[in-house]
Amino acid sequence: MRVQKALAVIGAGVLLFAATDAITYAATGSSLVLGKINSANATTTIQNTGTSPALRLLTASSLTAPLAVNGKGKVANLYSDRAANADNATKLAGKTLAQVRAGIDAVTVAGKTPAQIVSESTSHYSWALVDGANLLASSAGVSVSHPALGQWCVNVAGLNLGVWGTAGVTATSMYDYNSTSIGNTPASTSMVELAHGGISGCMTGFRVLTFTLYESNSSSSYVDTGFMVTIIH
Repeated sequence: MRVQKALAVIGAGVLLFAATDAITYAATGSSLVLGKINSANATTTIQNTGTSPALRLLTASSLTAPLAVNGKGKVANLYSDRAANADNATKLAGKTLAQVRAGIDAVTVAGKTPAQIVSESTSHYSWALVDGANLLASSAGVSVSHPALGQWCVNVAGLNLGVWGTAGVTATSMYDYNSTSIGNTPASTSMVELAHGGISGCMTGFRVLTFTLYESNSSSSYVDTGFMVTIIH
């Protein structure tokens, strides 16, 4: 009777040892053992033929990561609900590449783009080029009228230059009426002057006077000569 009990005890010990060994060293072909290291030389697949998730991982705290991996490779179809943005997402506040590129194109000066900076830097500068008969070229909003011989009225849309006088305005003659004194030929010089607007025909602009100054007798007369004018406003 004692021998049978001893054999039963030994048999139970062998079974316990075998179970312990299986729990500690679960390997290929064995069942997954919770809380222990499981090792296999092939892919382990968990398939749920129902409609619920195939695997659900819970942690004691929502702050604890539910999964840990050591590989750095991209996992196909992971976060498939974000597939449209996953490849384009960056670490810069979650912005897409398109948004980052737009940010690179933007100037950090008050958040303005280069186009805005250029526009604002030139919005207070206007100019016009007159050939003595017509307006050849000008910046946006500039118009030139010709009420009389040697007299021009320059206007800038949206500005009342007539109350400014000639502040911030410069004018340069094209000198196409100049001549040099050679022998007995008297010299003459093309001249340009600025005059206050605010007169009939030039109420909101300023006037440019073009004339010729004669060296021989220091006299002058109006002529329609060319000029360049700039306005800082």
